[in-house]
Amino acid sequence: MIQPRRNHHQLPAPVIRMGPCTVPVLLCFSSSMSCRFLSPNQYHTPPSHFLPLSPYSMSFYFRHLCELFDTINSSGTKSPGNISVVIHTWFDEHDADIPRHGPGAVAFLSCLFPERRPDRVLGVHKSDLERIIQSAHGLGQTRMSELQCWRNPDGPDFAAAVQRVLSVAESGPRFRDSVTIGEIEQALNRIASRSPFSSSSLKDEVRQTNSEPVGRSNELAAIFRRLHSSSTKWMIRIMFKDLSSLELPERLILRRFHFLLPDLLQFQNSFHACVAALETDTIKEMPIKPAEQDENFLQNSASCHFKPRPGITVGLPCRDKARSIAHCCQLVRGRTMSVEEKYDGEYCQIHVCLIESGPKIQIFSKSGRDSTTDRAGVYGAIVAGLAIGTPQCKFQRTCIMEGELLVWNDDSKQIERFRKIRKHVQRAGHRLGCAQDSPIQESEHLMVMLYDLLLLDDDICVREPHDRRRRQLRSTVRCIQG
Repeated sequence: MIQPRRNHHQLPAPVIRMGPCTVPVLLCFSSSMSCRFLSPNQYHTPPSHFLPLSPYSMSFYFRHLCELFDTINSSGTKSPGNISVVIHTWFDEHDADIPRHGPGAVAFLSCLFPERRPDRVLGVHKSDLERIIQSAHGLGQTRMSELQCWRNPDGPDFAAAVQRVLSVAESGPRFRDSVTIGEIEQALNRIASRSPFSSSSLKDEVRQTNSEPVGRSNELAAIFRRLHSSSTKWMIRIMFKDLSSLELPERLILRRFHFLLPDLLQFQNSFHACVAALETDTIKEMPIKPAEQDENFLQNSASCHFKPRPGITVGLPCRDKARSIAHCCQLVRGRTMSVEEKYDGEYCQIHVCLIESGPKIQIFSKSGRDSTTDRAGVYGAIVAGLAIGTPQCKFQRTCIMEGELLVWNDDSKQIERFRKIRKHVQRAGHRLGCAQDSPIQESEHLMVMLYDLLLLDDDICVREPHDRRRRQLRSTVRCIQG
């Protein structure tokens, strides 16, 4: 396996503390080593590129996003250059109204990148939505048979079939589509709170709103009745976390939301955490889209505030899939690389916090979902490998590592095949796909092969080169066979 280096971050630019908040100040040195200061109001960035004044708006209309999706989806804008122009034009038009703080910002980003919400699992199937849409729009037998054409091998996808059927009897222009992203966010959160696969934090958030429980069908039907047929199509795709047909340029869109967001997501891979980080004293003084000559300075000034947080997944580095060794060498282009043995298991990111009551261990899957309870079988190995509770433990507060979850056989002294993992790992308390499997052998148990260290107390290892992180990992972890 080739483990690419993570992006290095330059040293932060000087920051001068002024009163209650920290404001980045640019030091401009001349050949005589004298310097002058630039305060935020002296940036080259136009005032229109600073944050808007309506911070917690949840009233951004969903139809505006759907218009962007429809434009990108049209045949004339499929090239990357055209898509880039469309996105810049759309953001320029709606910049003042886009929510960039609080719940509204999370709702906006969740509609654009629903796959980045592993904490929200709806548990709604296409057959369920068929019945809900039929009830919401009073579809008769003929129109229902037309809707069900998605079941044919050569038929359209489900969302497109829904749009086709609803558009036939549609009346009224699209501007009457008054559903907001806030309404969609709240409805999807309430539905997801009933799923055992959704995160506990989402369930707590819904519980704190004290909203009255509403049936899933009534919740969705109330929204579908108010949506244009095209908006209904995109909402369905958002619900199934599948906007792949658009091939949205993620980094470009994230940068248009805020120029620091792509880098921040590499440290805290959560919209909730990143939106909160963008509201800190230093960053909120910065423009959302700085002038080109200011950008590097502001990025370096903010980078000193970027740090992994236990309980929030660290973003995965970008990976390229090589077709052969020769192709791999072409991708590397002369850069240093490490070649490692590939273990066929399940990725896991392990967060350990040492608190008075004992070590708190959280284990996240590749999707970013908190799977701690489902992987309880490796708790003991983690505690022993890190020598927690002994003088040999190399950290005092926090540690974040990456590894591969495997099944070990004590009798054969070897790692078992990947298919055996499903018998040892549950999914939200349920064993999936192993009803016909043979029973678990007494000699089999879970193990974890650690291969990267991301955080060790105040040492932000993720910023270091890969070889240094590996040396730190070897000195931190005690290897135990099996």
